[in-house]
Amino acid sequence: MNIWIATTGNSDVQLITDDNWSYLYEKERLNSEDLNKEYSNDKKSNSEVLNSQDFELTSLDVDSYEDIYTAPARVLGIVYGNEFKDHWKDLVFPLFDDFSKKLKDDPKLMPDKIILLLTDQSDLYSDYTDLKNSPCWKDTCSLLPILKHYFSENFPKATLENIVLRPVVLESGEGKGLDNWDSVLDLVQKELSELEFKESDVIYVSHQAGTPAVSSAVQFVTLSNFGQRVKFLVANEYEKDSVEIIDSSKYLRGISIQQAKSLVTTSPGAAKKLLEKIEDVDEGVIVKLNDKINFFNLNRDIDKNSQDSIPAATQRIVDVLDLISIFFTQENYLQGITLISAAQETFLKVAIFSKIKKKRGL
Repeated sequence: MNIWIATTGNSDVQLITDDNWSYLYEKERLNSEDLNKEYSNDKKSNSEVLNSQDFELTSLDVDSYEDIYTAPARVLGIVYGNEFKDHWKDLVFPLFDDFSKKLKDDPKLMPDKIILLLTDQSDLYSDYTDLKNSPCWKDTCSLLPILKHYFSENFPKATLENIVLRPVVLESGEGKGLDNWDSVLDLVQKELSELEFKESDVIYVSHQAGTPAVSSAVQFVTLSNFGQRVKFLVANEYEKDSVEIIDSSKYLRGISIQQAKSLVTTSPGAAKKLLEKIEDVDEGVIVKLNDKINFFNLNRDIDKNSQDSIPAATQRIVDVLDLISIFFTQENYLQGITLISAAQETFLKVAIFSKIKKKRGL
């Protein structure tokens, strides 16, 4: 089965005409019934939202379209949400059009399930109607009816699921928005960990839309959870037919190299194990890592008959003791204890061979 996990962002739904904007905006603004509430945690009605600010369309200069206009995603979803079918030709989906075309061109790539990641920060920014620059305006939850129709038209046989990313809000009302890297990673991990796929499933991920924190979290979590089964859909939003399908191995290779770099100074053995799983690694790098591993483990033979061997081993013990002190200062206790064990073994060897050498009068 093919599964498509797609993030959604502020510019995923746009307009190619402004002819109906004022009419639909005013009509929804005057409508007191909040028909959109099932798609959002928003505590304010649509009319209150639209009355809070004067939202105007922004015209963009894009080569791919004669005219194109944008509006904050939440507002566009509210304005068109109830009558989008009657004005469907107003709407355009730059990234999703390119992704869909790529997947439909090859029957083997056609998705059987599509999972949309939407955003809603209205619980965190409950007073967002008074804040023109609030992140809430870029939330995509109100676009769900439009996106459901879009995907049902393009992939009628695919099942559609949606996950709404909502920041955790404490009892005090405090929390971190979807631009916070740490909290978003935890949130995405929690939501995606509940997904269960078969080993034979191929998982396509388009993660360019949304905040950088959401995009990075989805990339990281899907790679961590699904590994080699993941393929990434990437494209230039304003360049037609620019979609590429990137195999996860390229991403995993890059991540493994970065992880290995971070481990070189503290755990070269672990760094070496990571690099051994990667193809085309410079043999010179492995040789240097082996030298570091030998130093960390004090893994050098002591020749009791050599004039320089015992003093050199003694100096290695002194050097490692300095390193142990640094590890403990950094609270890296596990690595420090490991080095203590290696230093103790080498110390005993040096003591024994020094005693033998002294008795022999060498």
